[in-house]
Amino acid sequence: MAWYRGKNDWLFLGNAYDNTVAKLKLAILPDQKTIRSTVAQFSRLAETAAEYNIPVVLIMGPNKSSIYSEYLPDELVPSPQKYSSFFLKKLRGIPNLTVYDPTADLLERKQSEGLLYWMTDTHWNTKGAFLTYTGFAKLFGLPVPDIRFRQGMPHKGDLIGISRQKDFPLHTEDNWEIVWKNKPVLTEETIPGIVNEPFGTLVSVTNEHPLSDKRIWVIGDSFNYALRPYFNAVFSKIRYIGHWSKKLEQLPSELKKADQKPDMIIVVRVERSF
Repeated sequence: MAWYRGKNDWLFLGNAYDNTVAKLKLAILPDQKTIRSTVAQFSRLAETAAEYNIPVVLIMGPNKSSIYSEYLPDELVPSPQKYSSFFLKKLRGIPNLTVYDPTADLLERKQSEGLLYWMTDTHWNTKGAFLTYTGFAKLFGLPVPDIRFRQGMPHKGDLIGISRQKDFPLHTEDNWEIVWKNKPVLTEETIPGIVNEPFGTLVSVTNEHPLSDKRIWVIGDSFNYALRPYFNAVFSKIRYIGHWSKKLEQLPSELKKADQKPDMIIVVRVERSF
């Protein structure tokens, strides 16, 4: 099953993708070998980064079902213990690695802030990503861009394509447009010598008037895209250097070789990938 329909025109990703439903119900458990391998990868990166006083941050993008379980079908009951918790518990013990799981923050804010995920998409929307950036920024005393949101047009999410639905009801309340008080002036360059990945060109972004003079490296999956406007608005230089599944193993050696080291490394990884 690649998708399923929830209540009130909500669509969700099915078990064909990363055993999402089985993990939601905790019908399967992660094997210890996979947990150890994940911990080892993050440990190597955090240890290497510590040699240069560079903090490493893991931002986990919660599954939509973790934030909007009330729209799941009645027969699908989430487990009280999350599959990802087996990994996060171990990862939180790694020196020089900060793990930020925004689930609790998003659950607390969703009633007052409006919809934080797209109803027909697998990802958080621009407001959900902004609240996540805000929570991350508080951990490190970083600036938060001065923005507001306005309602956007109806959003046709990736689950429309996955489900091959035609004339599926679309809504406006799940889509937010960013209104900047001071729109950042950005220069984007393709990173030379790096082969493009399925998620697109690897780029370096320079901010002419950053809110912070810090430089960051970002690796991640598709959940990093909605965070990019806020990273770009705050930091002086941002290098988006690939998907975590390809880059996490290589990053310690790349960090050692880099002439210009970052001030922080951020890994963005969706919950279902654990």
